[in-house]
Amino acid sequence: MEEEQKREEPKAKPELLDVRVVGIQGESALVELGGLKRVYVPARAVKDGQVSETAFKRGVPYGVPWEKVKLEATAEDLADNLRRVGIWTADDLRKRQAAALGALQATYKIDLASLNRLAREAQ
Repeated sequence: MEEEQKREEPKAKPELLDVRVVGIQGESALVELGGLKRVYVPARAVKDGQVSETAFKRGVPYGVPWEKVKLEATAEDLADNLRRVGIWTADDLRKRQAAALGALQATYKIDLASLNRLAREAQ
């Protein structure tokens, strides 16, 4: 019984992720997963267009972390702002695209200046 307890479970093989190699420079490779996430990993970690999930998670992120944009609004906030600019129906929405965009910006309090600020802070 003790021998059974001493035996370790075999370690599961790390899951391999299919990635696109964007570029290699020196000992680093910039890889892309699903067209949405890019990280730098050691070039030696990439084999036949695949990298281990562990290596990908440990990779150095590429680009601005847009996920950090603060969005604090509810669906009710959006509905109120759409109605404030006169968008009540699907036809209103089709005819007033610019007003709808303004309502979205007002709701989420996000604009190009906010995105530029985040980009500067990320550098």
